[in-house]
Amino acid sequence: MENISRIFDIIYNYENQFPNKGIFHDKVNDRWRKLLPIEVIEKANQLAASFMRLQMSGNSFKPETQDKVAIISNNRSEWMIVDLATQINGCVLVPIYPSITEMEWEYILNESQAAVLFISDKSIYKK
Repeated sequence: MENISRIFDIIYNYENQFPNKGIFHDKVNDRWRKLLPIEVIEKANQLAASFMRLQMSGNSFKPETQDKVAIISNNRSEWMIVDLATQINGCVLVPIYPSITEMEWEYILNESQAAVLFISDKSIYKK
């Protein structure tokens, strides 16, 4: 096992040990599709690069100054990709339950001062 010093190092370690083994599985059109570690790493790095283009970062790595990335989503592989990209950039993830009220969403988003919000589907968008 390689030296793991950051949480997101785990996925790189997994990729080195099991490059052809699915790390996440998504149901698409009633069929399960596996995501290989390299696919997850590439997507997370692309999203992290987008955060950098938006000048989002960990700043001084104090929660008060770190940029926040909010997500309202059920369990899905994209949730982990957003989380990984957020960690790579040193930002703070603000996970929000999709089942809470819109007023609670508004409160959390305002208090967290999230710079970006990800949502999982149209039903959440419509709320």
